[in-house]
Amino acid sequence: MKKYFLSSIFLTTLYIIFVVSCTEEVPPEKLRLKNAEKAIIIEGYISYAVNADSNLINTQGPFEVKVSTSSPYFEKASFIGLSGATVWITDNMGQKDYLSEVNTGIYRSDSIQAIPGRTYTLNVIYQGKTYSASSYMPAYVPLDSVTYRYIPPINFLPGGYYATIYGVDPPGGNNYYRLRVFKRTTDKLTGKRIDSLFNGAFDYQGGIAEDKFFDGNFINFQLPYPGKIGDTIRIELCSIDKGSYDYYFSLGQAIGNGGSGGPFSPPPANPKTNFNNGAYGYFSAESYSKRWLIIQ
Repeated sequence: MKKYFLSSIFLTTLYIIFVVSCTEEVPPEKLRLKNAEKAIIIEGYISYAVNADSNLINTQGPFEVKVSTSSPYFEKASFIGLSGATVWITDNMGQKDYLSEVNTGIYRSDSIQAIPGRTYTLNVIYQGKTYSASSYMPAYVPLDSVTYRYIPPINFLPGGYYATIYGVDPPGGNNYYRLRVFKRTTDKLTGKRIDSLFNGAFDYQGGIAEDKFFDGNFINFQLPYPGKIGDTIRIELCSIDKGSYDYYFSLGQAIGNGGSGGPFSPPPANPKTNFNNGAYGYFSAESYSKRWLIIQ
């Protein structure tokens, strides 16, 4: 099999997005929309998760859905959860699961199973109006291995331990990816271990790719930020459908082009959505492979 090193295309694409993303983190639910009127924002996902280190598979979650209202562009962004919505998820094979509200605007699944190859639909009824969105769950692509090495400072690149992921893109094209990276930290107040995004802006604004230029080839991608001795990092290689790819790409553009700017910045174009009836946000069905890395 021909090896294809992503430093020429996939790495370049991700690196450009990473450079743009070096701003204050703006989660999707806090994005200021271009329109002046408040709108409903729905964020949901269902995922098939494979732990490549232990071969454990999680198909049941639980999965969460956030229902909130937006902040107009000239107001400070904040999460405003909407309580009392009716929320359920179905698939094309007859599964149906009503979600329970566990916090204001946050709803959690109970029984639905995540199975690659199926199409899932999220339905939300709020104040008598129904919003729906569907997403296809592709098969996961194994994250074969993860390594790291020390790289000294080079021009604008800080020195540190940089991780590299390895895998093989399935042949046939039309594969879309989202890369998520978490760093394990300890809560100073409770002493509990938590996993937080290593770089939240990168996660929201980049870390996505399509296999147009590396279809069926070897994946060799160096993460674009450094770690240090003692860091524990979780890496997730997610397979998503084209609709999810388009959403995350447009979300990154919206955030990078004014979503976190000052009061006189031009309003960003609103990110794409797969919801009907005027709702914003996105529902995504994904499968992913994850691995842990300890830098020592």
